[in-house]
Amino acid sequence: MAAPLKYYRVQDDSSATHFDEENGFFAGDIQLQLRMFSPRDRAEERNLSNALGRHLNWSNRTPSPFISVYADLDTAVNSAVARVKDGKREVFIAYIDVGVEGIGDVWYRYVPKVAEEVGLRIQRQALGNSKQEFVFLHHIPAGAITKYRAF
Repeated sequence: MAAPLKYYRVQDDSSATHFDEENGFFAGDIQLQLRMFSPRDRAEERNLSNALGRHLNWSNRTPSPFISVYADLDTAVNSAVARVKDGKREVFIAYIDVGVEGIGDVWYRYVPKVAEEVGLRIQRQALGNSKQEFVFLHHIPAGAITKYRAF
């Protein structure tokens, strides 16, 4: 799957990802250094696999270096609606455009592709959404956010 330029981040009051309108989104763990593309050795590949595996494990509460987004608006809307039904508050979708000039470097990858490369099996409960899921490493700058939609 070729990486699109537009993504959708679903956020609520219990999200591990920190958000503020001035700076954008920050992952729970911005210290862990990972090589997202072409790990140089088995150790780097294992680090990426372990970090992504923890991130995709919905029961894991360890801060992640990743920020999940969807490449499909319908998937994001369905996720936002489900969060509201689950009693989450302050639910919104941020529309993200990585083609915006001047946002600096952003690192992101398609989840199924990374999982395949590092030999990670995606848990059954996450399989449906993962088909539209990308992960950003550490940060999504506010300048890349073009719109908000509250639920």
